[in-house]
Amino acid sequence: MNRHQTGLTLIELLMTLAIAAVLLSLSLPTFANFTARNTVAASHNLMMTGFAAAREAAIVHRAPAILCPGDEATGCRKDGIWDSGWILFLDRNADGTLGGSDTLLRTEIGFAGDVAIRSSKHRSRVTFKPNGMAEGSNLTVKLCDAQGAPLQGLVTSNTGRTRASTAAEVATMTACF
Repeated sequence: MNRHQTGLTLIELLMTLAIAAVLLSLSLPTFANFTARNTVAASHNLMMTGFAAAREAAIVHRAPAILCPGDEATGCRKDGIWDSGWILFLDRNADGTLGGSDTLLRTEIGFAGDVAIRSSKHRSRVTFKPNGMAEGSNLTVKLCDAQGAPLQGLVTSNTGRTRASTAAEVATMTACF
């Protein structure tokens, strides 16, 4: 009678697990970096859509449209921190604040904790006129990873055009915090 058994020995199994653990430990930082960049890209796309919607709303409704960091309950923030979300509203009474006869068109919840989104404290919002142009100076919004390093940016010019920042522009941006 042949009593030859097939299968893995304990040493073979432990070696396989050790190799798998090493490969997994090498791939985890890369995967974390991938998900962080993906979150920044999703946030960038959502903001680009918000800027386009604000400009379109101003033209279609023939009223100033404001896109700013904040929420429906508290209105626009003045500190340039967009992390927790932003609102879009028609400023029908031209006072620069949400309330009264204004129409809230859109509320977005940000990606708090995963991505930092900042604009200048002096230019924390964009107001599109009924002709589609943006009031004031250019607005630059930077999107940073959780450590504050800038990865992408948006620039809205006085003509109302919003574009992605170039790699050279991102390289010169200061950290988000």
